[in-house]
Amino acid sequence: MFTSKKARVVAGLAVAALAVGAVGASSEVTNAGADERHPARVTFSTSMTSQERHLTTVGVNSEKVFGSNLLTGTTTVCNQAATLQFLGTVNYVNGSGPWSGLITVTTASGSFGVSATGPATLSSVTSNTTFQGVAQVIGGSGAYTHAQGVGTATGLRQTSLGGAVDFTFNLAASGLGC
Repeated sequence: MFTSKKARVVAGLAVAALAVGAVGASSEVTNAGADERHPARVTFSTSMTSQERHLTTVGVNSEKVFGSNLLTGTTTVCNQAATLQFLGTVNYVNGSGPWSGLITVTTASGSFGVSATGPATLSSVTSNTTFQGVAQVIGGSGAYTHAQGVGTATGLRQTSLGGAVDFTFNLAASGLGC
């Protein structure tokens, strides 16, 4: 149906936005006590710093960069303090291109995973890079054993590749105790 990767990403973002938008207001958590039939809107933000980078630069003019980056941060999810571990991969040409990530969110109650993917765009005016993506809850452990949901992941890096990244995850999710 969609012939290009960009068309598939745009379609995925639209579906995720509809799923998140369908659940209501913009506060961190709405629909407390949500179950699988009625997911809660769960939003959490973090500033993550790079702990370990494995990036390779190639190309005639060193215009291509690919590799992985392990970032960590803290946040609050459903009124619980949480740590995040984000294992991201990139495949950029001139600072822009596809990214993907596996995110582990850990609280005192357990852990849950989120996968995210989308395009990164380097500004033509500044060194800022913006990230847009679709996100899906993979599952969880402890109190999050029944975690599921979809949503969006958006981010901003105001420094060079490998620097700190601010990310916001906006999910329509159940099984997170919200």
